[in-house]
Amino acid sequence: MPTTEIERVTLEPSGVRIATPPLRDFTRFEYRIVLEGVFEARSSYIDETFDALYRRGANGEWTERHRYLAWNPHAPEIVEEDLNRHRYVFRVPPTGNHDAHSVDVRVDLDRFVDQYLLQPSEVRAALGGRMTMTVLEIPLSASAATPRPSWAFLAGASLPAAVAVGGIGLILRRRMALRGLEPDIQNSLGRIAHKARAAARHGKPLLPLHARFAALQQGAHAVARQMQDLRSAQRLLDRRTLARETETLRRRLVPLAPGDAARTEAEATLSEKQKALARLDEMKQAEEVCALRLAKIEAVLDAACLTLRSARSTAQAAPSEETLCRELDAEVTALHEVERELAERRATQTQLLNHLGQRL
Repeated sequence: MPTTEIERVTLEPSGVRIATPPLRDFTRFEYRIVLEGVFEARSSYIDETFDALYRRGANGEWTERHRYLAWNPHAPEIVEEDLNRHRYVFRVPPTGNHDAHSVDVRVDLDRFVDQYLLQPSEVRAALGGRMTMTVLEIPLSASAATPRPSWAFLAGASLPAAVAVGGIGLILRRRMALRGLEPDIQNSLGRIAHKARAAARHGKPLLPLHARFAALQQGAHAVARQMQDLRSAQRLLDRRTLARETETLRRRLVPLAPGDAARTEAEATLSEKQKALARLDEMKQAEEVCALRLAKIEAVLDAACLTLRSARSTAQAAPSEETLCRELDAEVTALHEVERELAERRATQTQLLNHLGQRL
């Protein structure tokens, strides 16, 4: 039985919900929702472009997850992503009682109202674009008929089969290590892993180097986690909104007389907002340090790989093991120092941002 398209509708950025038809038979079918398209929000206060999962950042890259869509009864599980086409496939989980039910989704205008302090009518006027929602019905028999490997079978299988299982385990471990990291950070770690393997491959005679390459990879993962944590912490407060509110408070202070109760309160509020802005700036700088450190690790691995490859291709004597180890050890030491400093700074700044967020 082929996959059946049971509905295709257009999701408008008006805040109106669109719902799937009743999804009736989860015992025989799996239901999936495909969202494809891009929305924009343009006004004097808003400059946003987003698809079903990601918003475009200030650098033009689609790396930031958003919460501009509201699902009911709850958000389905994402199973496929195609960022180039802005196409995302969601799986609708079955309910426990197997009753027919629908899933609906809308653009969450309240999210923009809260974030930009605008009226709903202003948000509606700023929003544009379109997104299509396609509902698919997939027979479970097709997936159920696919044979699944049993561990008993694999235990007696040939060596290639065992290697394949080991490869699957490696892939799963890698995915777990990258879980929660945004795509650009994952890509950076992927390049580092590739270059570390290339350098190790060309430096087989120098076995002590392998431990250094592994240490650089471990350090890179630690810095990547710090980078992701810094990004997440910065989202505790919206910087553009905070800067706009700070400027508004500065203007309000001008006509107020010194010693006036309103001026005293406004000055206290302004001081808190300035502290929050300063913390956000410090976190942004720390995030940039992480990005530069990951780039430095790539450069170190490139240099080591080229040195080893050059010695092999020109039939020259292998480079001094001691020299290469010393250079790599210096980078590992610097990496650990940066990691420690960033961890301390992030913990302090996150606490302050949480505290300031509660007071603002």
